[in-house]
Amino acid sequence: MKVVLCSVPILTTQFPPISLAILSSELRSRGHSVKCFDFNIDACHKAGKHFTKYWEYQNGGYWHDANHYNNVLRPELFNRLISEWVELISKEEPLLIGISINNSQVGTHLAQALKHRLPHVPIVAGGPQCSIIYKHAAARPSSWFDLIVSGEGDYTLVDIVESFEAQGKLVPVIGTSYKDKHGQIKYTGNRPPVIHLDSLHCPDFSDFDLNLYGDVVNDKIIHVKMLPYQTSRGCVATCHFCADRHLQEGVFRQKTGKKIAEDLIYLKNQFNNYDFCFVELISNGNHRKLMELAKVLYEEKETISFWGHMRISSKLTLEDGIVLRKSGLRHVTFGLESASDSVLKKMRKGYNSKIASNCIKNVHNAGITISINIIVGYPDETIFNFLETLWFVIRHRRYLTSIPSVCDCNASPGTDLFNEPDKFGIILNPNNPSVDWITKDGKNTLKRRLVLKKIMSLVFYHIFNLKFSGARVFNPNPLRV
Repeated sequence: MKVVLCSVPILTTQFPPISLAILSSELRSRGHSVKCFDFNIDACHKAGKHFTKYWEYQNGGYWHDANHYNNVLRPELFNRLISEWVELISKEEPLLIGISINNSQVGTHLAQALKHRLPHVPIVAGGPQCSIIYKHAAARPSSWFDLIVSGEGDYTLVDIVESFEAQGKLVPVIGTSYKDKHGQIKYTGNRPPVIHLDSLHCPDFSDFDLNLYGDVVNDKIIHVKMLPYQTSRGCVATCHFCADRHLQEGVFRQKTGKKIAEDLIYLKNQFNNYDFCFVELISNGNHRKLMELAKVLYEEKETISFWGHMRISSKLTLEDGIVLRKSGLRHVTFGLESASDSVLKKMRKGYNSKIASNCIKNVHNAGITISINIIVGYPDETIFNFLETLWFVIRHRRYLTSIPSVCDCNASPGTDLFNEPDKFGIILNPNNPSVDWITKDGKNTLKRRLVLKKIMSLVFYHIFNLKFSGARVFNPNPLRV
């Protein structure tokens, strides 16, 4: 059966979308014909100098603004591009179309145009924004989205395609939302997560031109040849400010070192690519499996380079760090978040500042570069706590490769902060609950958090420019994958 899968802005431009590579691989392994389109990178290349800046890391917020999209991006860029994309999809003569959507308006815009051109072809939407924890209005069954996939789509999409092929109609399988004959939205229930990740096929990037990808800097795409890969899903942590563990079913799973190594070596040989980014919450949720991967790559004498996000851990000793560096690990991004023991405990991070200090020093001394993420303005964080974090970074700046990424604390949907505000002593603004919350004592406000963020960012900018010229903010999160 012929299926078209496509991704839309806003995603990273550093590498192809891992989601489409995984989904297409599972479908092709079962004999289906699949064509993937990365309309995110297509749009970035065709945007022109004035609009290319929208793909720079610091400008991601524009995509979430519906008014800005409808008044600027849609008329000046996407009306033209979506007409082109509809033609490309139509030429494939698909029997089903899948769109990976996010919280920009582009996915909905494309689906509406496709329904006008191909009214009888069902459109299935998936992606993080479709999670039931968000309850996002744009990610619900509608006159343009026939079915919404919530949660992991590996086997859900296979079931949708094969039931459609067998019965000649779209069937709401487990893990999907649909509209019944009365127009009521129905959810078929949660599909169990894929526990044994080794059972998944190696991602298939054959539809993507790797020469198109790179970093957007000063309105230009600087080519970087790199492939994404996923070694794990979920997280071992239960941080109160994070919704991602719920998005990935709340269960941590990791592939065996042998499976990871086999896939990386295959992709390296297929695409002549030596550089990989591990696109996941943490790569060291299972330390034993991480070291198993390092051992396999080292013993195979493979020339492979990789980097990813890791959790601060006492298990990351200098000895293990050296083994990881020899196997190809070149960079780690740590979600430090705070260096105040009081705040770390309240966040439920599971470590203290001493463990963080030792971990950062061990990894650095092993020859691996490091970047860190920090959150300011967590409920009950005092000025003293803020200064503890500031001083920690100043003392450890010699071990860091780049200026730390600083963000203000959000109460995003799906987080414990959002679900249980009373427990944390905060009041959510119903018009913008994720960002604009205030503590019940009135001390921690959005204005205060933004001021603290600006102060910390300015201090970091100046002290890191003293450390080395040309300091830049390392994009810690290829985030929009």
